[in-house]
Amino acid sequence: MHEFSHELLIDVPADIIAKLIMNIEDYPNFLPWCIGSEILKKEGNTIEARLDIGFKSFNDSYVSRVTIIEDKGAYTIQTEAISGPFESLFSLWIIEPIDKEKSLVKFAIKFSFASKMMNTFLAPLFNVMCAQMVDAFQQRVKGKFTTGS
Repeated sequence: MHEFSHELLIDVPADIIAKLIMNIEDYPNFLPWCIGSEILKKEGNTIEARLDIGFKSFNDSYVSRVTIIEDKGAYTIQTEAISGPFESLFSLWIIEPIDKEKSLVKFAIKFSFASKMMNTFLAPLFNVMCAQMVDAFQQRVKGKFTTGS
């Protein structure tokens, strides 16, 4: 199992950050490795979505179940891959308000590919992709929602 985690402070309210993360259909517009996305089903606070990913010579799709929980202004977004190239993939976003205009964002992901070959060759690149993903979300939220933008 491979793991990646990151924390950052963003000068944006927690609800705005959670909305950006949950706007899965917008991912191809700013995530460097996401080449397509589609909401397959919405039910309550849970979404099933397909992501099409492309990185170097690797192209594939996977379906995830995404659940958002709001509690006293803090948000938890849990993702679990339910089909695709992963043996398992779990991610967690925790967005905690520091004050009305600042949030602490925590991201963690654990994954393993179903194929031993993919684990061997692509797993080291996946950490780079995770870091790029966190940076892309940060840049997107700053670009769309900070003062003066």
